[in-house]
Amino acid sequence: MRIIHVTPYFYPEVIRGIEQHVYELSLHLQERGEKPVVYTCSRSPESYQGIEVRSFPAAHPIPGFRNPLPSPDFFRRLSRENDIIHIHGHVYLTSFLAALASRKGGIPAVMTIHNYGAHAFRRQLPVIALWKFLKPTLFSYTVNKVEAVITPNLHALELMETYRPRRIFHEPGYAIDIARFKCDRSRSDYILSLCELTRYKRVEDILRALPLILKETDIRMVIAGDGNQKGYLISLARKLKVNNRVDFIGKVPPEKLPEIYAGARVYVAAGNAGYSLLEAAASGVPIVSIDRWYNKCILEDNFHPFTYGKPEEIARATIRILTDPDYAAGLAARAKSFVIEKRNWNHYLDRYLAIYHELLQGNNPV
Repeated sequence: MRIIHVTPYFYPEVIRGIEQHVYELSLHLQERGEKPVVYTCSRSPESYQGIEVRSFPAAHPIPGFRNPLPSPDFFRRLSRENDIIHIHGHVYLTSFLAALASRKGGIPAVMTIHNYGAHAFRRQLPVIALWKFLKPTLFSYTVNKVEAVITPNLHALELMETYRPRRIFHEPGYAIDIARFKCDRSRSDYILSLCELTRYKRVEDILRALPLILKETDIRMVIAGDGNQKGYLISLARKLKVNNRVDFIGKVPPEKLPEIYAGARVYVAAGNAGYSLLEAAASGVPIVSIDRWYNKCILEDNFHPFTYGKPEEIARATIRILTDPDYAAGLAARAKSFVIEKRNWNHYLDRYLAIYHELLQGNNPV
């Protein structure tokens, strides 16, 4: 079965939650003998770790707004020679064109509602102005015209209440390859933050907590990732006089992630964290996270929570994990058990395949 995954960005140029989801889902479909192909606007190689990738040149109609408009060849190729189109995210121009191509080519399409993308987009100034126009037009067409939508969590399901999707499949959720993150943590020695360095990830709150943490324990911090706030965060570390305790290591390629998590004594997520929570949990790293729905729907309550925008709470939680080995070990074990039981690909892959086969047969997913 030839399954086309449509995502505006992909590895190795962009490494975020949607891209990781597409990457891991494609790998596991390939292991089952299927033929996944990624259609993207990223500058990706034709084959990435065995996954076929088709990259298309793109324009960016709104400066500063990460929503590429691919070349006409994207639509032409997508509307033929495929069995299933799996669209990722409902707020992208690539998704809208994929829905059109599905209709033109008579190819069944399913769409996963990655509500995090919508949440992040609404924080971008160009979208705040356009949202009232885009939602009832482009976004609604995209959601309402595909054969089925997948809502991987309750918030994504709630988003669909304002649309009229033809079918809703509540599950599968997000999963991770547990085996990738088996690592030796005997030499772990830093606080880890791994995310895109943008305002809504709130890495500055973690930096502001660090002086308080250093009063109680001797530790360093590793900040992995890149983004438009990197320069500001480097300056903030100097201002807080903790720059000699913070390493900014840039974007980490997927194959290096297990090594980065292996060195962490605690993982801190001050904003929307997504897949990094699963990675940290699978690695056996205790987690301190903001107490909000977008992280709870990934890991439920298997982390030490703190209030949004409260560096002093981040400090207290992190200090407890660093100074109470029994508590840290228990928290990490609980999170890892949850991921093994509820967030592994064996739990979800059969359900994806069932959706694809049912759509090919013209029936509702079971």
